[in-house]
Amino acid sequence: MEQPSLFELALEPLRKGPWRWIAALVWIFGIGLVGIAMIAAGKMCDAKDLRGVVLWATTFLACLVGIVAVKVWYWLDINRRLVERRLERLEAKLERA
Repeated sequence: MEQPSLFELALEPLRKGPWRWIAALVWIFGIGLVGIAMIAAGKMCDAKDLRGVVLWATTFLACLVGIVAVKVWYWLDINRRLVERRLERLEAKLERA
């Protein structure tokens, strides 16, 4: 059994498993956060007063924290799936032996 590519691993939660809708929401949430972060960065650069700069900078940083949280969750999900695959292979080898 060959190892799937990283792209296949990233899209696998969207195709398989009982929590496909959560994976889809995580993708949508992540893309939305990137869009909001880009808007906040642009507004931060255009802000006229210090209060506006601080507000948009805080929004931008909150979006970045959210993006990191989404990436960590997704990485943990991919890692869990890889560990499950390895355990299944090990179990199959032990059954054959």
